[in-house]
This record gives sequence, C-alpha cells and structure tokens, in this order.
Amino acid sequence: MSRSSKSNFHFVLGFSVLLAATVSIQAAKSRGWLYIIKKPLSILKPLSDMNRSALAPYGVVEMAPLSPELIQELGTTEYLNWILREPGVRSRSNQDVTLSITYYTNVQDQVPHVPEECYFQSGNFTAAGDTSMMFHCVSLGADVAVRRLAFYRAGEMVKKSYVYYTICVNGEFCSDRTTVRTHMANPFDTHLYYSKVEIAFDQTLPKNEPELDEKARQLFDKVLPELVKAHWPPKGSERGGMLPAP
Repeated sequence: MSRSSKSNFHFVLGFSVLLAATVSIQAAKSRGWLYIIKKPLSILKPLSDMNRSALAPYGVVEMAPLSPELIQELGTTEYLNWILREPGVRSRSNQDVTLSITYYTNVQDQVPHVPEECYFQSGNFTAAGDTSMMFHCVSLGADVAVRRLAFYRAGEMVKKSYVYYTICVNGEFCSDRTTVRTHMANPFDTHLYYSKVEIAFDQTLPKNEPELDEKARQLFDKVLPELVKAHWPPKGSERGGMLPAP
C-alpha cells in the first residue's frame, strides 16, 4: 500500500470512528441512557436550619453572615458559616473553629470554589502544606476523602491556619477537583448536586497537627451524618430525581 493510500485509509478510519461515536452518543441520549446536562436536586432543608445539638460538645457562638459580594462570588445563597467553640474555651480564643458549608445544584459551571484558590487570591496567606487524607467517620460507617491545607498569615511564619474540606457529589466524597469532575460527569446520572464542607482552625502551632486531624475527623463525624439525614438528597435520587412523598 502506497503512502498516499495509507493516509487515505487512516483518514477514512478515523472519520468512521468519530461518526460512529457521534451516532452512538446521540442514540444513547435520545433513549435516555446518557445524560450530559443534569437536572437540579433541591436541598431537603436549608443549611441554616441545621440541628445545632448534633455538633455537641461544640456550641455555635456566632452565625457569621457573608457579604452580598461574597455570596455573589460563591455562586449560591444556600450556605452556612458558623463559629464553633468547645466548652471551657475562653471567648474569642484562637481555639474557635469555623464551619462553612455550601450547596449547589442547577449550576452548569462545574468547578466549585476551593480554599486553595480563595486563600491565595486574598493575598493575605502563603501556602504551607497540602495533604490528601482519609477520615473514617464512624457514624457514616465510611471513609471520607478529605484535603488538609495549611497557610501562614501575612507576617506570620510560626503559627499556621489549617483548613480541612471535602466535597460531596451526589453522595460521593471527593477531596480534589479531578475526582469532583469525574463524578459530576457520570453519564448515567440524571440529576446533580454538590456540597462543600469546610472546617478551619486559625493560628495553630504545627506540632499540634495530629490533634487537629483528630478534632477535624470528630467534627466531620458529627456534621456529615446530619447533612445526609436532614439536608442532602437521598442516595439514588441522582438517577431519576426525588421520589414523591408517600
């Protein structure tokens, strides 16, 4: 076979493969086997109505509302931003914990806001650590993928601020954008929601990292089951939507 013939053969073969793939995708979409644009899944109960007693022994000492500018930047009005404090800790201590949760659905921009970008963009923090972890949540009976980020505030080179977060996509927990996008692109899911749960500790010595890891794990073990039980759509609703109440 001449070089010209080989080139024509490869062109025809490549075109045929692309044509077959296009026809197959269109057929799968028309028969309801493949879903590119996902339908929304409404939250069951507003995040602001979360049961505070589920967080015990932590108490909610401040419900910190976000400015309209920050809400617009977040891209959702369904959020929670609470300051938590353990019993016996003095007021306004650096031992306070920030719990932030956001919920998204019916959003085609499939890239959630993540702390590693938000902290850098503020210009007040310098990266000081980035670790992917697995936390075992006893109440869920499951391992949860979590990302731990560490930052130095401007002018500080000893104490660090730590942020732990996980992103739940249709009931699956992710700790990086690649995994998030993979779950979002599941062609068999008809509906989509995602929710980021973030726990932050401010101005802590690095030697306390193991203690912080355990504190974060325990708090996730309180927050996530409450979200699954009372706020997030039930597992299975991503394929077919919410079932009507009996």
